[in-house]
Amino acid sequence: LITTQEEADQYKAMGQGNAKIGRLKYVDTNKDGVIDGDDRVILGSYIPKVTAGLTLGASWKGFDFNTVFTGVFGRTQHSPMSYQNRFPNRNISRKWYDNRWTLGSDPEGKYPLMIQSESYEEMTDLMAMNTSYVKMKSITIGYTHNFKDWKARIFLSGENLFAITSDEFDGFDPENGTSVGHYTNWGDDFPTPRIFMIGVNLTL
Repeated sequence: LITTQEEADQYKAMGQGNAKIGRLKYVDTNKDGVIDGDDRVILGSYIPKVTAGLTLGASWKGFDFNTVFTGVFGRTQHSPMSYQNRFPNRNISRKWYDNRWTLGSDPEGKYPLMIQSESYEEMTDLMAMNTSYVKMKSITIGYTHNFKDWKARIFLSGENLFAITSDEFDGFDPENGTSVGHYTNWGDDFPTPRIFMIGVNLTL
């Protein structure tokens, strides 16, 4: 982040028109002394390099067990919350709030300051997240007992019990990719429900 007026003047002279204290420093990637469109780089792809699934099942003396895991690896997506987090009158993530730049902050914050009603940043690597994950989609444990003319099975199951994500991910659920390139969007920014069920199957 830009922390002094001297830095702000330096970056503005290099072509970063929005350079102010508390805002991001753009990288002169091609080392030509000018910050412009030629400094853009590819940050990643929302198409995962690997998509995987794993199903495990077992049975023993009337007991049965089944679980399903899914995952994607090597995926980068735009984080809409990186836009939301800049405005003090909107819902923002705790990580962004606790680490935002404030006047006199020591050490300086990781994220830029909040400014009301002003969109001031270009797309940067701060707005791109590693949305790779491994998720337990479901698990079921049951027991079947055979009676003389019928049998009964009691079971306990759960869905969406947990997900393992990267440290940088701060959304609700990386599986909620409801639009291209986004892991979530403005209208669907809700956590995936965790579901538990208890049931009985009767077979005559």
